Amino acid sequence: MNRLVLAGLLGLLASCISVAWERDSRFAPPAPDAVAALRPGEADLGVCLAALGAPLWVWEYRGDGVAIAYGWLERRGWNASASLPVGDWYSLSFDYTGVDEEMEGLVLFFDPDLRLVERREGLLRDLTAERRRPRPSAAMADAGDENG
Repeated sequence: MNRLVLAGLLGLLASCISVAWERDSRFAPPAPDAVAALRPGEADLGVCLAALGAPLWVWEYRGDGVAIAYGWLERRGWNASASLPVGDWYSLSFDYTGVDEEMEGLVLFFDPDLRLVERREGLLRDLTAERRRPRPSAAMADAGDENG
């Protein structure tokens, strides 16, 4: 038993262990009062930009509208890793990350007249999922060539 414990301790001496505390902060969330003042049907794009500043992203919404996104990140957590050599060519590795990289966000949706129609808050990756357009199929690309 003592030999097993000694072998384990010697193995730890030959390994590489790293532990780190990480903190990352990007952008700041908009003031809750400023967001609450932006009411769908009342506010327009100019009012929203004056209240919140420049957005991170802008994209077309429903063909003739506009969507703008704001995002912020506040993350902190532990990161630990260990590597233990096993022979000349191999090593056992372990990695743990407790850091959460989920960016919070606010997306504002505007109609063709640039009036605010909807306001959504949550994870930015979920809120901006609809901004990604599907790639046109080969048949659609060929039809565009015939009509163009």
